[in-house]
Amino acid sequence: MTVYVESNFVLELALEQEECDSCNAIVELANRGLVVLAVPAFSLAEPHVAIAGKEKARNQLRRDLDAHVRDLARSRPHRTVPTDFAAFAAVLAASAQFERDGVRDSISGLLQSAEVIALDATTLRLALDIQAEFAMSGQDAIVLASALAHLDFSVRREAAS
Repeated sequence: MTVYVESNFVLELALEQEECDSCNAIVELANRGLVVLAVPAFSLAEPHVAIAGKEKARNQLRRDLDAHVRDLARSRPHRTVPTDFAAFAAVLAASAQFERDGVRDSISGLLQSAEVIALDATTLRLALDIQAEFAMSGQDAIVLASALAHLDFSVRREAAS
């Protein structure tokens, strides 16, 4: 049995989110040879973009809050605000490194246990058709096209055996 996974699977593992235990169980099944794990190459790249966007948004939030905190600290009743904010700012900074490390480690692990579905021109053309026909996002269409191309290849390979 082939289990197809995509970017959200990678992010669940990387960020240790709610479903990470289930994702780890699937990876373990693949490691034991009980399932074939297949992941589009695009789904291994997309998490980098997602965490970079989150990091950028958090940095902007930190800068905006910092400006407000400095303003509040000028007032006697709010002079302790900078101390409270410093701890929060440290969490924001640490979370970015945690997420970068998590994505790197998760992708590294998947490269050892999963079959990576290559992204080529044929798959991209199929993705354009899927996107137009089903009004999907470009990213989702690429992932679906990758899985369909892999499934088609797997069926043809099996029939030839």
